[in-house]
Amino acid sequence: MLAEFSALRAEILQRTQQQQALVALDLTVVGTIAGFVISGRADPELLLVAAVISAMMGLLWLDHHISIMRMGRYIDELWRWTPSWEAFLREERHEVSWQIVFWSAIVTVFLGGSVACLVVGHPGGHANAALWVLWAAGVLLALGLAAMYRRALRA
Repeated sequence: MLAEFSALRAEILQRTQQQQALVALDLTVVGTIAGFVISGRADPELLLVAAVISAMMGLLWLDHHISIMRMGRYIDELWRWTPSWEAFLREERHEVSWQIVFWSAIVTVFLGGSVACLVVGHPGGHANAALWVLWAAGVLLALGLAAMYRRALRA
């Protein structure tokens, strides 16, 4: 039983580290591509690639968040002893303002970055079909991400 607890804690730690890496990687990718576009070294349509990547990374980040929360609830329900971190968290009341700040930052990084890239990189009326497909994929991924974030906020 203690081995299972340790394994779950290790997985939570690993997923948390992967979430941090996803945020850093997303900011790097979007920032680098935006920098090339702003400097004139790349066409604005390259931002469509960043939009798709950012939305996909946001979905991966959210998958880790949901799994971490699920493991935390499992630990909390199976191992109730005092003192425990889960008992402390259960009794501590997170202020709504902190949750707003946290989720605003996460949504801005992944969804905001994706939407900004979709708007600026929008293919013109005479763009080829591949650019429109890429733009549509970015839009669908961004909409899916927005729906998943909304669902996560309600949980």
